[in-house]
Amino acid sequence: MKRLFLVFCMLLCLPGVSADPPAPQVQVIAHPSVQVDALSQAQLRSIYLMRQVVWPDGVAMYSL
Repeated sequence: MKRLFLVFCMLLCLPGVSADPPAPQVQVIAHPSVQVDALSQAQLRSIYLMRQVVWPDGVAMYSL
């Protein structure tokens, strides 16, 4: 039991090891003609739920 505790303590001391995992990074890829540099989480949710169907400049996202 002592040995397990020591190993755990040693792992915590290693660089790059922390109790909090890093926040996941999300990258959204769009057509080069899309004139948007960043989207909020709420905007992405609206786009994927098809509640938002036009870009901020008024161009339609989907062509049917």
